[in-house]
Amino acid sequence: VQPMQKIRAAQDRNRSFRAVFDRTQTKYVQLADDTMDGANTSADGRWALGTDGRKYRAMGDFDTRYNDYYIVNTADGTRKALKQRQRGGLSWSPNGKYALFFEDKNWHSVSIPDGKITNLTAKLGVNFWQEDDDHPNVPGSYGTMGWTSDDKYVLLYDHYDVWQVAPDGSGAKNLTDGVGRKEKVVFRFVNMDEREPGEERGIDSTKPLLFHATNEVT
Repeated sequence: VQPMQKIRAAQDRNRSFRAVFDRTQTKYVQLADDTMDGANTSADGRWALGTDGRKYRAMGDFDTRYNDYYIVNTADGTRKALKQRQRGGLSWSPNGKYALFFEDKNWHSVSIPDGKITNLTAKLGVNFWQEDDDHPNVPGSYGTMGWTSDDKYVLLYDHYDVWQVAPDGSGAKNLTDGVGRKEKVVFRFVNMDEREPGEERGIDSTKPLLFHATNEVT
């Protein structure tokens, strides 16, 4: 709408786009531009997730935001189409081997760089979408606990319990053993590992994990 265009006019005129400068080869590579204005790089910088929502902007007045997603090679700027009209964002695993997104009431992984998409939760027998959300909209997820630091597992919340899921879809385990759903107790992770910027991200699965627990009945 026109008032919003006026407010954003200066921002649009002075917009900048993400690029890469490779010091080893003294090479400059443009990643994002007017045709794809977003580029979220992996931790190691080898790949980026590109976003382009131009054709869906008008829908934002009566629907939600959508984007087309691309896998971008940061070495040369080439793009590979990944997802069209994606609702919600994609997030990286710590080592950039996978991306994660929530769609159609389930969690999905994307292997990088081949772009293979795997439904991680459809066959686990519980709902990972917010069962008590009564908005006239598509329900969101209960969120994630995070990734193990080796990208071996992603840790996901259902209403009560915590699940350890292999991102290639090869297996899953209920870390809280179903106690949460059985006793109506909500388990959520308490992160005691405060790391400095630039340190390795992810959860160290070799150490004990601390959770807080809330009984929904009492």
